[in-house]
Amino acid sequence: MADRGVGGDGGHGRQLDRYEVAERAEVIAGELGLAEAGTPRGGRPLVVGKETWFVPDMAYELWRAAQRGKPFRRLVPPACLAATARFASAEETATRARERARLFPEPVRRAIERQAAAGTLRPIVQRATRGVAARGTLVAVQLTDPRMEGGGRLDLWDVSREELLAVVPVSAAAGLLAVGDGFVWLTHEGELLRRLPLPEGGEPLADPCAALAPPPTAVADSPTPHPRPQHP
Repeated sequence: MADRGVGGDGGHGRQLDRYEVAERAEVIAGELGLAEAGTPRGGRPLVVGKETWFVPDMAYELWRAAQRGKPFRRLVPPACLAATARFASAEETATRARERARLFPEPVRRAIERQAAAGTLRPIVQRATRGVAARGTLVAVQLTDPRMEGGGRLDLWDVSREELLAVVPVSAAAGLLAVGDGFVWLTHEGELLRRLPLPEGGEPLADPCAALAPPPTAVADSPTPHPRPQHP
């Protein structure tokens, strides 16, 4: 049941070794205080334009591996948008297991539910990001964020300019599939696909943290009380 992403011994792991990302990951893990055993060191390679980028599992960052005469480059979001991998609580692990159990035949489902009830499931390591997709030099990163309407968000980057263009609320149950021309494709509960328009303009966000603020609530003017007539 562990959600550890891509390890160092798979096909993606070989790509990580090729671009010497593994060595960088160890150094950055130490800087972030994520050096404990069990923190994922893998990541998801991504073709962005003519370059290979990586989204590490341990932290929400975008890494351009050293290539084509260019040095290793690390894009880090503002602190208000940051996220790191973490071990889920026992309650979260049990809840996640019960949700996944619905996908299996009844004998398997019951076995998983028994383990969840007994508290014998292995802890789940949750990656910092849920999904990532690219089109041209645009990179969309999906994250769980209870501060946003729907419980999740989508951050849109232009990595050629190293700028964050948008922070868009999405459902925590959605899954990022692909970036289109001015929109993204998501999976969604009850729907096969959902097309989500992206903000137009292409200008960087002046204050990315402002996207996390709740919308202002209109406060109705209180009626002015009228004096009650005085009776002798």
